[in-house]
Amino acid sequence: MNIVVWFNILPDFDQISVTEWLNFDLNNINLENISNIINLYDEAALENALRIKDVNPKAHITAITMCNTEVDHLIIKNLLSVNVDEVVVINGNEKSAVSSIIKEYCDKAEYVFMGKLSADNMDQSIPYKLASLINFKLVANVVSLIWDEDNFRVKRQIMGGYEFVPIEKNTLITISEAEYSYLRMSTLREKLLSKSREPIVINVKKEILKDEVVYSYGMKKRECKYLKCVELEDDVKEIYDFLVGEQ
Repeated sequence: MNIVVWFNILPDFDQISVTEWLNFDLNNINLENISNIINLYDEAALENALRIKDVNPKAHITAITMCNTEVDHLIIKNLLSVNVDEVVVINGNEKSAVSSIIKEYCDKAEYVFMGKLSADNMDQSIPYKLASLINFKLVANVVSLIWDEDNFRVKRQIMGGYEFVPIEKNTLITISEAEYSYLRMSTLREKLLSKSREPIVINVKKEILKDEVVYSYGMKKRECKYLKCVELEDDVKEIYDFLVGEQ
C-alpha cells in the first residue's frame, strides 16, 4: 500500500501578539520570532495515515510539502522519527516542474491523504479539483479510518450524522474533524534511531540553454533528473496553483 500525504507548513498565528493582530497585515507582519507548525487538518491526515501503517506494516507513507525558504528541520525530523518512510520537500516555484513532480508522486500512490482546507485561503474545493486532475476518486470529510484484514473503510461526516464507506485504490481522502487529530510524539529511542535519516530535498531550478528552457531538479542522495519544458496539459499546470497558491 502506497500512501502520499500532502501537508503545508505555516506560521503559528497563535503566537502573534494582540498589538500585531490589531494592525494585522500579511505584507508587513513580523514572523521572525514565530515558529512554524503543520496545518492542523494536514496534521490529522498524517496521523491517520500512520494509524493505517500501525495495522498494516507494509504500508509506505510519503509526505510531501513545498517551501520557498529554509526547510523547517524540526518538523521534518519529527515526521521521520514517527515512522513516515519518506519526507519530500520541494524547494522552488517553477510551476511546470513542481506540478510534474507532484503528479509523479501521486501517480505512484494508491491513496492520497490531505486536510480538507488549504492553509493559505481556507478553500475546501482544492481536494476536489486535485482528485479530478490526477483522476482519483474523492471521499471527503473523513473522521476516522478502519483497516481490517485487507478491508479499508472510512467513517465520514454527512448531513445528519455519519456513514461508513469502503475505500478502493486510487482514492483521495480529505480529513476533517478527525477522532485522532494530533500527530503522535516520538520517543527518545525513535528520535535516536532516525537521527541519520534525511528528507529528500528537491531543488527546482530554471536554466536557459540555447534558447530552450530546461527545468531541473536534484534530489538529495539521488542523481539529478532533467525535465524539458514541454507544453504540459493545462490541468497538470493547475496542480501547482491548487496546492501552493499563486506566488
